[in-house]
Amino acid sequence: MGRRWSGPPLILLHAGVCDRRSWQAAASALTPMGDVVAYDRRGFGETPSVPGIFRHPRRNLLRVLDEVTAKPAWLIGS
Repeated sequence: MGRRWSGPPLILLHAGVCDRRSWQAAASALTPMGDVVAYDRRGFGETPSVPGIFRHPRRNLLRVLDEVTAKPAWLIGS
């Protein structure tokens, strides 16, 4: 059994050609270390595009962070 890591949550950021499912194997391996969150960026996977004004993906990331933690987090991207 793995040791639970007491550090910040791990937020997994998918590449621009896939969605959060690309992290499935890595998330399973990382889960024993602590909280792991993978989400779909706007227009990918189960998150629809928003017509009209372009909003930088950073805003969506900040909303995810606000939902999952009030402390710092590690961001892991591909």
